[in-house]
Amino acid sequence: MGLVMAGLAFKIAAVPFHAWAPDAYQGASAPVAGFLAAGAKAAGLAALGRVCLVAFGSEAQVLSVVLAGLAALSIVGGSIIALSQTDMKRLLAYSSIAHVGYALLGLIAGTPEGASATMTYAFFYVFMTLGTFGVVIALGERGESLDGFRGLAAQRPGTSALMLLFLLSLIGIPPTAGFAAKFVVIMSAVRAGHTALAVLAVACSVVSAFLYMRVAVLMYMKEPEEPAPSRFPVAVSAAIAVAALVTLIGGISPGSVVLWAVSP
Repeated sequence: MGLVMAGLAFKIAAVPFHAWAPDAYQGASAPVAGFLAAGAKAAGLAALGRVCLVAFGSEAQVLSVVLAGLAALSIVGGSIIALSQTDMKRLLAYSSIAHVGYALLGLIAGTPEGASATMTYAFFYVFMTLGTFGVVIALGERGESLDGFRGLAAQRPGTSALMLLFLLSLIGIPPTAGFAAKFVVIMSAVRAGHTALAVLAVACSVVSAFLYMRVAVLMYMKEPEEPAPSRFPVAVSAAIAVAALVTLIGGISPGSVVLWAVSP
């Protein structure tokens, strides 16, 4: 059981099996890093959910404690370490580690409802993360540095507005999909009796607000230091638009899109 859990925790980059993620994201190109942060993460959570529901039914109590520990360490570790990052891909890597912790809250109960909450979180997380990475990809080398977002609102107001939407969703501010996602997994943890863990998750959301708002401050309250970015490729613009649409609809009417979140 310990070996299987360690392998799956490594797959989703949960603390303390997370050390590979920041270096891998930074070393990879932005599209590959976006795929690792979204697609691979969602697949790993689905596999972990299936294992938790099927394979370890007789060890539910032990599994619940292990998942609670992984969730707490990932939420706290990812949120705090991300504060010191200046490389955008490393920042998003630690952000993804924290979000894995939030997603694991749904699996602690060991119920199909909890697993559905986790996959709902993973579904919405995929779109808000791909949207964020889409902006990074569109900006090219400029987007890979935190300082590259200085004054972006004055040069590309539409892009800055979409980036702000994704940042608010990553924090969990309504009416975005991130709020709906965090609400369902935190309520699942409360129903499972892990109230302290739910309070910790809410507290770390406040910490993450400072993290993501750093980018917003640079976009809207600083003067640009680099020339305006060139016109974005059509495919990248379309992907960002779809991600923004799902992020908005998921916050205003989550029930209309949550049916696409397949349970493990």
